[in-house]
Amino acid sequence: MHVNRFRLTDFPVEIMSYFFYWTGWIFLMGCCLLGMEGAGQNTAETYFVSPTGADHIDADGQNRPWQSLGYALSRIPDAGGVEILVQPGTYPALSSTRRFERPVILRAAVPRESILLPGPDQGPVLLTGARNLRLEGFVIDNRGHSAVSNALHILSSCSAIEVVNCRITHGGEGYVNASAVKIHRHVSHILLEDNEIFDACDAEVEISDWAHDIVLRRNVIHRRRSSSREALVVIADRSWRIVMDRNVIMNTLSGNGPCLIRLGSGLEAQEETSEILLWNNLFIQRDDTPALALTGCARALFIRNISYSRPGHTPWIRSWIQYPRLNQPPAITQVYLWGNQVIHSTGDGHAMAVEPELLDSGSVIVLDAGENTSGHSSFMRESTIEPAAFDKILHEEPSLRWLEVFLPNPMIHEIKNDPFLNQPGLPEPLRKFWEEYKECRINQ
Repeated sequence: MHVNRFRLTDFPVEIMSYFFYWTGWIFLMGCCLLGMEGAGQNTAETYFVSPTGADHIDADGQNRPWQSLGYALSRIPDAGGVEILVQPGTYPALSSTRRFERPVILRAAVPRESILLPGPDQGPVLLTGARNLRLEGFVIDNRGHSAVSNALHILSSCSAIEVVNCRITHGGEGYVNASAVKIHRHVSHILLEDNEIFDACDAEVEISDWAHDIVLRRNVIHRRRSSSREALVVIADRSWRIVMDRNVIMNTLSGNGPCLIRLGSGLEAQEETSEILLWNNLFIQRDDTPALALTGCARALFIRNISYSRPGHTPWIRSWIQYPRLNQPPAITQVYLWGNQVIHSTGDGHAMAVEPELLDSGSVIVLDAGENTSGHSSFMRESTIEPAAFDKILHEEPSLRWLEVFLPNPMIHEIKNDPFLNQPGLPEPLRKFWEEYKECRINQ
């Protein structure tokens, strides 16, 4: 048999030169595209999960899909670096302790059509010590679950966890002290982005003590149906390096409802939350209650947030003690405000943005106190919004689109000179944290 029918040397030199020229470019461009794809996704292989799959050794996750997310993760090597596509359907609770060397992406093939339900003694997602894991596009539904469980529970020693474009809820039903998202102590480097988190039985998002490097970005966090008296977002004692960036936080319940965000627990001195950034968030509160309650907070920077509420006499930021002061209370110190707006619907009530005692003691420092005419003052500014227009907002379904409607300057690079960084006495850890986060955002 004659196999070698032709040789490259049989072609003219001119044709060969063009051949190597174009194949070389194609190879180079292919390498660039693969490099960009790898940099963006860090995935080498794709596996599949389906309600009709099988959690069996004979199923390889490719030719034959697996049936549950937990089993799928158990079959991935420690090196990670893969993507698992989850077909639409209902799935049992996910529990994992896997620590991967490279990111493993669990992605719903159709966003919010793959539903994770609770197990007998846990919520829909329970991660313990997990690392390098991304959940994207799921419905995490803990509705009506009577067990002591949080819908998304990220436990001790977890790190490099991303939860993106998920819908997380209790539906206002279930165990009374259960949060929609609970980030436990000694957890670090967590990203919650583009999620809808709503109607928890306790807090919608709870960040426990000793957690650090946590980012909440572009989430819609709201409460329409719940008996909870807790704040929607709780950042507990001794947590640090926490960012809330361009979130919509809204409470439509009436009757002296809770504050929107609580910083600290108010139990012990020297255990304050620290290095806290609240930037370009939209706060909407139905009643005359504070948006931010400080029970123990040191080194915080609140920049260009906007708060809407009804008229009343309660400050936008106030100190608040949840429990009786059995010990020396924690401090509220070095809290800086710049470029915030506090707007309420027209009416007889009037309030200032910051509790007078916090200003008089120097605990809260308004860096732009003299800029009332700019429209970006941290003091209360009377709004032209009519009560009927405000009521219409309260009855609409909140969305990230509101950030474009209500926030005047949503891009971080528009803060070019960072005038607040030139203020004397600004703590160096806070200054460094802001510059690190800003650089990270600009380079995304």
